[in-house]
Amino acid sequence: MKAFDANCSKQAAALAQQLGWSVGTPARLELKTGNDLRLVKPGMSVFSANGDWLRQACRKGILVDPTSVLKFEKDEGLVRAVAETESVFELPLRPLLQAFGRRRAQMLSAYSKFVALCQKRGAKITFTSQAQNVWDVKSPREAIAIWQQINLKRQDVAGVLENEVRF
Repeated sequence: MKAFDANCSKQAAALAQQLGWSVGTPARLELKTGNDLRLVKPGMSVFSANGDWLRQACRKGILVDPTSVLKFEKDEGLVRAVAETESVFELPLRPLLQAFGRRRAQMLSAYSKFVALCQKRGAKITFTSQAQNVWDVKSPREAIAIWQQINLKRQDVAGVLENEVRF
């Protein structure tokens, strides 16, 4: 299986490629103020705690990491904004790997609800590792097993992993 990881650090990219990933390393930008919106360029990976700024930024064809937004799994406005544009949601594996116990269960539940909402509204999703080092890198098969925990079928996850997101 050929899998594509749209967001992996350069330090982890070599190992990811050995494991079978085709790796992308887009510029990553945190929107801390409204003025940061002018820095958003097509193809970037953007995240923020402010859902309104992400809605505005998604008009530019970007990877949108919604996981910093409080209650992102219920943010229908953000999902609709991405569904109406060329932008794609980026759901990172790294936060799940670093969470333990109750926090991991809460994150899995939130991811599951968010994916269901995206499927309902027709928003595109890609799963990324956001690997910062070699310890964050998992094989495509391991990633599929993890994503199956959010109630996705193996075929759904494999299809998403195989689709390259090109910006």
